[in-house]
Amino acid sequence: MSSIKDKTLGEFSNLSYTDLDPKLIEDLDIGVEVTLKDHADICIDYYLEREKSGNLSYQEQDILNVLKKCQSGEYKDYKIKKYENGNNKTGFVGYAIETKPGELIITSRGSEVPGEETDKGWEDWIDNVQISTKYETDQQKAAKDFLNEVGL
Repeated sequence: MSSIKDKTLGEFSNLSYTDLDPKLIEDLDIGVEVTLKDHADICIDYYLEREKSGNLSYQEQDILNVLKKCQSGEYKDYKIKKYENGNNKTGFVGYAIETKPGELIITSRGSEVPGEETDKGWEDWIDNVQISTKYETDQQKAAKDFLNEVGL
């Protein structure tokens, strides 16, 4: 029986909106163990600064809450087994997180709001329209490939 709770899945869906640092991606690529604590240690300062300045959105507050659990709480020893960021191509971003040997959580981003300052996010909305055609979209294919690569 799985030890993963619905609350954990919800928190990790928020975590999927953080990008993994390039150094940690390199570590993963060469087989170095990367924990959620490693990830949180690198990216939490951005959210703490936004909180301090009063500019933290509701979604960012949820991200900060889960990063705190990753940094020093119950998730700190969980391992990132695979990460893919195709945000600029397919729109798919996913993490495979090992909670204990043999147990993985797969989490990925949903559609992002297209950025006002950049063209970021349009891939998701193009994909959303393509879903209505009932053909496999680039994002669906990327997600399926990601799952196959982690053995699911």
